[in-house]
Parts: sequence; structure tokens; C-alpha cells
Amino acid sequence: MFKQLIWVGMILASISTITIPVNLQKTSLDIAGYPQNIYTVTLDMDDTRLKLSQGFSFDTFYGFETTSEIAIRHDATIAVNGMFYNSFGMPYGIITQDGKMLSISSTGGPVVYMDNERQVHMAEMQIDGFISNELTSIQLWGVNVSAPTYAFVLYDSIYGRTTRVYRPSVNYIIKDNVIIDIIKSDVAVSTENSDYVLTHITSDTKLYYNIGDTITIDFRYDISTSYNITEDVETETTPVSPEIDEDIIVDAFQTGGWLVYDGENVAKDYEPYVGYTTSLQPRTLVGITGNNELVFMVIDGRYSGISAGVTGNQGAELMMEAGCLYAGYLDGGASSTLVIEGQVMNRPSMEGDERIIAHCVMISFN
Repeated sequence: MFKQLIWVGMILASISTITIPVNLQKTSLDIAGYPQNIYTVTLDMDDTRLKLSQGFSFDTFYGFETTSEIAIRHDATIAVNGMFYNSFGMPYGIITQDGKMLSISSTGGPVVYMDNERQVHMAEMQIDGFISNELTSIQLWGVNVSAPTYAFVLYDSIYGRTTRVYRPSVNYIIKDNVIIDIIKSDVAVSTENSDYVLTHITSDTKLYYNIGDTITIDFRYDISTSYNITEDVETETTPVSPEIDEDIIVDAFQTGGWLVYDGENVAKDYEPYVGYTTSLQPRTLVGITGNNELVFMVIDGRYSGISAGVTGNQGAELMMEAGCLYAGYLDGGASSTLVIEGQVMNRPSMEGDERIIAHCVMISFN
């Protein structure tokens, strides 16, 4: 389908000590008569020197920074822009960081996650959260998210310095799984100096827990589509049981919709978080191969005669050519950015300038 015109080759030569677990290539192609500049990062997740992490604007779910600013602050070697976000800088979707659940609000798209054996997966999942002691179990409305009256929400400092709840609420301050304080307030409560704040948005004075109570925070997963990809099986997949222990999910972030499923192009003409996918646009894509590799692809666009951008269908074909069995969308358009050692390597569509974003995915090396 694609005619290759120029092969630029490796552009990590200046980082020669880390070229073993990473393959990064810039390719110039002609696709359906349009030139394209494509940057592909392939990560060998079996290599323990490699660390996958996520970055947030100002290390919170609020505000905006460039991908390079976030990467430099975290001393990341490679970074790409991540998931879509709202007008306040809140990333959408399920997010886990270093084994800690930061958001359980699913967008419905596939989730990329790495387990505690460094295996990468893509799955559609729903997560329910519960706070329990010996007598009471309460289901959470969400984690680090605004919520309606009567809901229970779990907050931590990634959400910001406070809960941002300016309504009557009862707030259970949690440290080491123990309720250490209870604050009734009609203004926001600090999230600092605690592991979590459990906020019940209500004017009711009833208490569900007491100071000194030991509680359990439990997340239950419903995985409707999940596959375990191993080195030994490159073209076949083995379903994973939907009853998984949350402790095995180390890092997770959600995508905007499927592009490749079980080695097949399944790109749709419309995705809720992407919009219509039939026009040529800059894209940032993510996928996994049959060899436990994580692949990021950044495609420049909106530059006449240089790089036009691709449709969703073309993006799926590119990810399949890169060896992906499963792939999905990250944020695209002017957000599409690849950063290496603090420098922007592609040409974002805002005249080459970076767009400020809320979430990125970072790669570091030990």
C-alpha cells in the first residue's frame, strides 16, 4: 500500500548507550500521493533498563505544559504526547501510575497497561472502586474527578492541592489505610499530608466511618477484551481471565479507540474522542507487538508538500506494518509531539511550536 521513498534510519546515535532496548526511526513515505514524515519508537519492554512512566502538567490533573517541559522535569529520555483532556487539563480515561490508581473513569476505548512481569497489554476494561471496613462497603463514584451530590469520590494530591469541592461534604482523611481525621466542610479540603481524601458530597451529618477505622481500598476489573502477547507466539493470542488482581497493573493509560485488533485493521470513520478520522491529520498512535514491544508512532501533518498527515485507516495500516497486533489513538492534531532528550524531533503543526498538553508518556533508562 505504501511506497517508501527515503529511509532516514536511526536518530538515537547521540544516545548510543541506550540503543539496545529502543529502535527509533524517521521514515518519509508517499501515501496515496501525499508525502508523510513518520517517527516510530519501538520499545523492548523485556529490557529492565527501560522505565515507562506518565507525565502530567505540573504533576497534577490541572493545567497545561508542553511535552518537553514535562519530560525535562522528569529527566525522561523520550516522551510523546498522551491522552485527550478537558479544558481544565484533566486527562480522560483510566490511569494507573506506579501501581497506584489515579482514575477509573473509562472512555470506552482500549487501555494500554503493563503488568508486574513487564508484559504489555491492550484491553477494553471497566473498573469499580470500593471503600470497605468490617461493617460497611461503599462504591466510589470515581477517583480524582468531579462528582454529583451524594457521591463518594477518592482524591489524592495528583488532583491538586485540594479536592476542589465547594459544596457541603464529609471528608475522611486516609493515611496508611486508616481514617486519621474527618472534616465536615463547604469548601475544598487539602489533599496534602495524606494518602487519600474520601469525600462524600452531602449536607447529611451521618458518618459511614470513624476516626481510627482501618479501611480497604479495592478496585475490581471487568476486562471484556484482553490478550496476553508473548515472545513465543507472534500471531496467536491467549485470552486473559477478566478476574485479575489490580496489583498486577503497574502502569495504564486509555486510548481514543481501536485501530488494529488481532492483527486486523478495524479503524472506524468516527471515534468519540477523536472525531471523524477520514481526513488527513497529524496523529500520535500507540500499539503492541507479538514480542512484548510497545510502539509509539508520531506522524506530522498539515504541511503542504512536506507531510500531510494520515487518516485513521492509513494509521492502522502503518501500525500493522510496524508489527502491531493491537493499536489505538492517542491525542493528535497540533498535540502530536515526539521529544528526545528535551528536544522536539518532529514538526508539530503549530508552525513547529509545541502545543501545551495535560498528559504525556515518558521513557527513561537506568
